[in-house]
Amino acid sequence: MIATVGEYLRQFSIPVATVHVSPLCRAKESAALAFPRHQAVIVVPNLIYTANMTAAQKRPILAETRRLLSTPPPPGSNSLVLAHGPNLMDLIGYFPKEATLVIFRPKGNGAMDYVASIPASRWLELAQ
Repeated sequence: MIATVGEYLRQFSIPVATVHVSPLCRAKESAALAFPRHQAVIVVPNLIYTANMTAAQKRPILAETRRLLSTPPPPGSNSLVLAHGPNLMDLIGYFPKEATLVIFRPKGNGAMDYVASIPASRWLELAQ
């Protein structure tokens, strides 16, 4: 499913400057499937899965996630963060389904606006 999301991003000519990815194998494999030729895939140790962690253990991971989601990308481009549903749940109270593209408008300094979510199943409908 994640490979399909990457294909649709390319089909719609959505520019992607960077892809920040969790260090866990499944996340790195997903990034490789979705963005096989992308040069700027960055593995971020503090994007690790938070579901089984204490609040203190989660704190630096959520801070890094917030930083990445709130940092504006280069003009005319987008940044992607490929991580884990529990992390987003801990951060904003929303648990997306697998391969859902969750869109934020970064405002800098830890602030961002939630814009929309596009489940993988909706991309075909959007393409028509």
